[in-house]
Order: sequence, then C-alpha cells, then structure tokens
Amino acid sequence: MPHLAKCSDEGLKTAAGQELTSPPTQSAAQIKLADAWWDLAQTAQGEAKNALLRHAGWWYKKAQPDVTSVVIKEKLTQRLDAIGKLGGPSLGPVETKLRGTPRSPEPSFPTGTVAAFTFEKDTFFNRDGKTYVRDVSGSRAFGLVSGARPVPGQKGQALLFDGDDLVGFPDSRLPSGNSPRTISFWMQTSDTAAQKICFSYGQNSSNNATYTVILQTTDSQRRGNKMAVGNPGGRSEPAGSTLVTDGDWHHVALVYDGKNEVVLYIDGTVDLRFPKSYKTALTGTAFIGAFVNGGPSFRGRIDDFLIIARALSPDEIEEIRSSPLPGQSPRVGMSVPQPKPLLRTPPPFHTRDLLGHSGAILTVAFSPDGRFAASGGVDGTIRLWNLADGSIVKEFAGHQRRVCCVAFAPRGTFIASGSDDKTVRIWDVSTGKEIQRYVQHTVPVYTLAITPDGKSVISTAGETTALSETCFRLGGHRHEAFGQVDDFSWERPPVGNR
Repeated sequence: MPHLAKCSDEGLKTAAGQELTSPPTQSAAQIKLADAWWDLAQTAQGEAKNALLRHAGWWYKKAQPDVTSVVIKEKLTQRLDAIGKLGGPSLGPVETKLRGTPRSPEPSFPTGTVAAFTFEKDTFFNRDGKTYVRDVSGSRAFGLVSGARPVPGQKGQALLFDGDDLVGFPDSRLPSGNSPRTISFWMQTSDTAAQKICFSYGQNSSNNATYTVILQTTDSQRRGNKMAVGNPGGRSEPAGSTLVTDGDWHHVALVYDGKNEVVLYIDGTVDLRFPKSYKTALTGTAFIGAFVNGGPSFRGRIDDFLIIARALSPDEIEEIRSSPLPGQSPRVGMSVPQPKPLLRTPPPFHTRDLLGHSGAILTVAFSPDGRFAASGGVDGTIRLWNLADGSIVKEFAGHQRRVCCVAFAPRGTFIASGSDDKTVRIWDVSTGKEIQRYVQHTVPVYTLAITPDGKSVISTAGETTALSETCFRLGGHRHEAFGQVDDFSWERPPVGNR
C-alpha cells in the first residue's frame, strides 16, 4: 500500500493515501473507499484488476454488518458475489476480524417489492443492438432502455433522461385496481421550465394511471416547480409544497393505502396528503421517465426506482431514503465518466440527418440491396428512407404504441414490425399498406427476424420471466409458440450442406 500512495496514477495514489493516513471506521466511509477501489479496478486488466477487486471486497465485507439500507445491502451482495467468483487469495485480515462478529440478515428489499431498478453497471446487458436493464427484485424481468444513458447518481449509478428517453418494462406484477402501492425513487431535474412525468403505468383515463408529475414554472394555478400526484387529463392534481430545483437531488415516495388516501413524501417528509382512489388497469408496459400515452417526458436523472405492492410506513420510507450515500460529487479515488451533452455531436462518418419522426427512434433496419432503411420509434410509425437523398419514401401507420423492432424480407418486398401494442404487423413496401397482423403475444414485442426463405417471422416478447418466442407463417394465420428462450439468430449452413 505505501508504494501505491507514491505512484504516478492519481486515482491509486488518492485511494491508497486515504487508506494509509485515515482508514475509515464507519460503514458509509468504508463503502465509499471500497467503491473507489472497485472503480479503479474497472480501468485495470488481468491479475492487477483482480487484486483491486479483492481489496474492494475487503472493505465491502468490513462495512456489511453495519449497513441498514436494503438497496446498499443488495449492491454489496452483488459485488461480493462477483468478487467471490474470482477465486485466488482470501480477502485478507478482514476475515479474521469478522470471524466472531454476528452476521447481519441477508440483504432484502421491502416485503412486497415487485420491481427494483438500481441502474448499477452490472444490471445492464445488450441484445440485438438494444440495451436492457435488469429488475433486481428477483422477478427476472428486465426493462428496455430507449435513449437514457448511465451517469453518476445519488447512490452509485443513475440514468440520465433528456426528454425523449424512457425505460419500458412489463407491468404484469405491478399493483392494479384499487390495491395498495408504494413507488420510491431518487430524482434530479434539469428543466423545471417544462412539465415532466417521472414514471407511469396504467391506462390513460381518469384515476387509472399511477404517476407523479413535476408541474412547470408557468403553471396557471401557481403550482409550478412542485411535485403532484398525476391524474390523466390534468384533473384533480393538487401539488405539494416543496420546490423542486434544477440540479438538486430529491427522494420521492408515493404511498397509496388502498383506502382512498394518497400520501406523497419528498425527502422523507409528508409533502401532500389528499383523498384519492385508483382503478388502475394494466396495459402490458410501465414506463420510467415517460407517460403511458406520450406527453411530457422527464429531463434529468433517476436513481434506485422501487415499486412495492403495499403501503410502506414512514419508518420504512426513511430507511430507504436515509441510507449511507456517497453524495452528489465524485467519490475520492473514483474515475467518473462525465455525461455526454444532450445535443450529441455527429461522429466523423456522419453524412446526413434523416428527419421525420416526431419522437425518439428505437430501431433501424437496412434493405437487402442497401438502398433503403426502415426506422420505427415512439411515435408508433415506421418510415422508409431513400438513403441516396435522405427522402421519406413511405410512412407505415397503424401501430397504437411504440415500434420496438423492424426487419426486411430477404427480397425487400415487405417489412415486419413489432410494437408495445403487442402486435406483429407485415407491411407491403410498394404500397405502404398493412397486409397481415398477428396478435398472439400478450406483452410488448421487443425483437423479430424473418427466416432466410422469407416464409416465416419469429418474434420475441418480454414476458416477466424471460423472452417468449413465436413463429408466424406468412400468407396464413398459423403460429407456433416455442415457449421461453434467451435469444435467437440465424446462421447459414456451410456450402457443402446446402
């Protein structure tokens, strides 16, 4: 350790120097130092990386018995499990020191947790060119990340939303009807001049959708820059008293007891209490950073998003909110990537902008001859582009919600598309008309592919436990469900086997 404190690497020098001169004794400071070693390990390779990870594990394990926050406990468990898989030397003296110390109960989320997104690095994965984030509540569900990107958060890593971004995930486990519920999350806004919806699920009708909204500065009822419990159509939306300021972190908890009263907590304090009852009907998808039917999306950062199928007590909300936090500034010894500017600079190979969609573009496919591209997005349309001049050749309209995936037939004569409206549709490229529709999926369709012979479409939908795969025979209405799968792809056989 002394030689690291004198090395040329500023990150290693800072972390080692702090550990030598003032080793932390409180769990919050120990986690902070462990996080620094963990992040330094991400910049190393081979055994050097493993050594840094084991040292981070030494401090995580030392802090673990005193941690009360369920979210921080979950984070420590995930990281210690990953470090334990490295093998090699033991974690060090901490094992001896803790040998006689009673172990704290295994980390767990509040009883009744049905969705939990911590947005830590190890909860993200990529498939078919799309980014997904895991629900770590134990449901084995995952969310489709559209545009939002990881940045430093209030507790570890958060997601940055710029107004067109969102995370969509299955809502089948979420509280419905008039049942109790709690939604808890951290948020930091970047544009209080505009109305912003932090999350939503349910149908777009009075007292149906469950969501919170930050009302804009110019609100006619003088509720600007305040948090309100939303009601579709803007009806019956009383606002709290806490001013939401750009750049400041706030903890938000919406609690409904199932007995016609809603309580909104801001930073652990009751900010709003009023009579309300829900009649929430699930639609198949819930959204973080957006409204169920479009509208004003969130701008800013969201961290540690939880949904619990019961009304939490004030003490339970305080436990989630007041857990040891590293603060908003970068932690000592960490190398934190800076967020990209909201107006992204085109890369050097950029040739032209294709303008036409009214919202974020989620999927693009190229025609077999390379002359055209098809794109789909949150506006529910598919557009066919002439790549030679950037013009729109056709617009395919019919989906009722976001278009998540598109694919060209091998000869380029038709396009298949999948959507949040749970349908797969086939479009005639020459006429722009819908020629077939398949409605067998019960949740949003995330990916699809057309077989090399052009006779079938295989689609996958994001069920709560895994992907389900269905094969549709083009030109007819036969379909065959293959059950749950992880992924699929096509490979051409060797020439000799054709």
